[in-house]
Amino acid sequence: MVIRPHGVRGKIQVDCQGVAPEEITALREVRIGPNRDQTNEHRVIRIQPHKGLLILELEGFTYEMALASAGQRVWVDRSQLPPLEEAEYYWDDLVGLRLVTEEGEEQGVVEGVVATGSNEVLVCRCADGEILVPFIQDVVVRVDLEDGRLVIRSPGKWM
Repeated sequence: MVIRPHGVRGKIQVDCQGVAPEEITALREVRIGPNRDQTNEHRVIRIQPHKGLLILELEGFTYEMALASAGQRVWVDRSQLPPLEEAEYYWDDLVGLRLVTEEGEEQGVVEGVVATGSNEVLVCRCADGEILVPFIQDVVVRVDLEDGRLVIRSPGKWM
């Protein structure tokens, strides 16, 4: 996500959302917009990790464009991202998964992921509203991308 402009020459500060900025070194193009269907493609000129964020210099990007892009999402082709280890997931992989207990009870759908410092937290939409599920081994039993579900221990066991 674009946080804010960096300086006055059109560079932007980007939160890498779960990926260490130092690991992102191969970006050639990015798309910026509120969702996947409304983006503009930009060629990356320079990438620089900076205080836990990524500074991007984009071809033809002005300060006004950088200012207007604050709060927008940054989309990249997966081939430009570092490979994942076993049992690692990009946040985008988790969004949309059905949340199911070990007993098979449907709990809701993962709508987002938030970094808290110590671990990530899944933001899930349920029939009763929103619940926050810590993305830790004691709570998450299995991530099944193929079946589109994330299996958790019953909320009574960890809430």
